[in-house]
Amino acid sequence: MDNASKALIIAGAVLIAVMLVSIGVLVYQSAVGQVNNALQKQDATNISLYNSTYSFYTGAGQSRSKVCSLLETIKGEYDANAEHTIEVTFATCPDGTPTSASGTTASASCKTAIEKIQKASNYTYDIQFEKDTSGYINKCKITGKQ
Repeated sequence: MDNASKALIIAGAVLIAVMLVSIGVLVYQSAVGQVNNALQKQDATNISLYNSTYSFYTGAGQSRSKVCSLLETIKGEYDANAEHTIEVTFATCPDGTPTSASGTTASASCKTAIEKIQKASNYTYDIQFEKDTSGYINKCKITGKQ
């Protein structure tokens, strides 16, 4: 009888231990799910904040001061070695404007473009943005119109 009661006590202890481990696993999985949801929401917020910096500049009929302000903002991103940078292309802009600004020469190209655009008072500009697969703006096309 002693052996039987000891066996029942050991079996009960094993069952309680298994239940506690199962509850721990459930709590852990729930916590991981909540953390992943929070990180996804944070990523979406970061993308939205980053892109909102540039939404002010989108569209046709933009003035040269807006274009210069946009290029200063983009130049600042390159100068700061930001995680996300924007490749700028120029079409039918004032003579001497670079055709693009990207990579290691982007900051200098933006500076040159700003100088040329500031001197051309007879242009308005159409500004269009493209996004990469993660949702960040990564390309800007500036088209000048006389």
